[in-house]
Amino acid sequence: MVCETLPHGSCVYTDENNKISFDGLLLALFSKIKRFDRILDVGTGCGIIPLKLYDEGLLGECVALEIDPTASYLADSAAKKNMFARMSVINCDAREYASDKKFDAVFCNPPYFNNGTPSENEARSAARHEISLTLRDAAVIARRSLKEGGKLFICYRAERLDNIFSCFEENELRIKRLRFVRSSPDASPWLVLVEARYRSGPGVNVMPDLIVKNEIKE
Repeated sequence: MVCETLPHGSCVYTDENNKISFDGLLLALFSKIKRFDRILDVGTGCGIIPLKLYDEGLLGECVALEIDPTASYLADSAAKKNMFARMSVINCDAREYASDKKFDAVFCNPPYFNNGTPSENEARSAARHEISLTLRDAAVIARRSLKEGGKLFICYRAERLDNIFSCFEENELRIKRLRFVRSSPDASPWLVLVEARYRSGPGVNVMPDLIVKNEIKE
């Protein structure tokens, strides 16, 4: 277990199989939330999204769900190390989680492969997650968890944007803002960052493409 430090000093615990997700960082930076919003993070991994949000000044409650016990332990250890008392990590199947109180925002960073052929460990991990959480599952979780007008932030492979639209429409989620991510001006987008709202009106803000290299260390 290694402690990696975020810009404002917060610790993120990682290990060989649970590293800081580059796209998770991008999603946290893309999001627009209020300081006291109540947040749900679906499939938190090592906890990078809520830890980044708290590192940037979030003061509200955050519930982080993770099916893998090792990743849950890392995220929970980091929350305690940083004394983020309002961050709670629950080791569970997100499809079975329910809360009496609705959330202002839901985050989800589904697993996929950015470049090349995945390693054997990565393939096993992704297979476990695909069984436990599909894109449609994420949309259903957001629908039942969000307040009316609440936000869903999700990142996904750019070429599967059509899947996002269809799954969201089925669950009364309207895409309000999206941004494509490229590794260079001439490259095809490899990622799309999406903000949707539950039971919201029409209108989409397509932001300028973000040019950034995936510099996460393997």
